[in-house]
Amino acid sequence: DIDSTNISNYLLPNGPINSDTNYLQNSSGFGLQISHTYTTPGVKCVLQQMATGPILPCNYEYSNSTIDSIIIYPKPDVNFIKEGNVCLNDSATFLYNSQIPTIPGVIGQTITAVTWEVTTPPGNIDTYILGSYNDNLQILVDNTGYWNIKLTVETNKGCSNLYEDSILVHTLPEAAFTIIPDSACLGNGLTYFNAISSTDGSAGQIVEYNWNFGPNAIF
Repeated sequence: DIDSTNISNYLLPNGPINSDTNYLQNSSGFGLQISHTYTTPGVKCVLQQMATGPILPCNYEYSNSTIDSIIIYPKPDVNFIKEGNVCLNDSATFLYNSQIPTIPGVIGQTITAVTWEVTTPPGNIDTYILGSYNDNLQILVDNTGYWNIKLTVETNKGCSNLYEDSILVHTLPEAAFTIIPDSACLGNGLTYFNAISSTDGSAGQIVEYNWNFGPNAIF
C-alpha cells in the first residue's frame, strides 16, 4: 500500500512530488468513476484506494492503493493596452499584452490562436485573425460612439481565455467663421474673421485656432 501521509517518497510519471508544487487538493469521492474540478493549475496527485469487505470465514479486508498525476494547464493571461482619446477617422492601435503563466512542473503549452473581435456602434462585428501571435491590432475608426474590443487567445492544450474593453470615438470639432465686412477694396480698411460659430467636438472644448491665408498673406 501507499502511505498517503507521505507521498513525497513516490516518483510520478510527470515528475517527483516536491514542496514547490501544489499537488494535492482536499477532495475525495467514492465509486468506480468520479469527477473533480481543479481550481488551480499545476501537477496534481491522484491517489486511489480500493478495499473489499471482510472475507468469510476470515474477518479481514483486502486493500490496495495506486497513485498517479495529472497536469492541469493554466488559462492564458489575456490583456491588451488601448489608446486614450480617439477621434473620428483616427487610426486606433491596441497593443497585444498576453502570455501563458509560468507554473512549476508545467511545460509545453504554447499560444496557437489569437482572435480580435471589434463591435462598432451600429452593432456590426468585424473579426481579425492575425498571422503573428504578438501582433497589435490597428483599425480605422470611421464611426463615433463606443467601440467594443474583444481579444481571445487559445493554446495547444485546449485552454482559452478572453479580455474585452471599449473605447469612445469622439466627434470632430466643426470649423466655421464669418467675414466682416464680407467685401473690401484692395489696400483699404480691415477685414475681420470671426470663428465664434465653430463648434466643439465630444472630446472637449476647442483650445486652438490655426488660420492660413496663403503664402502672400499680410497679417
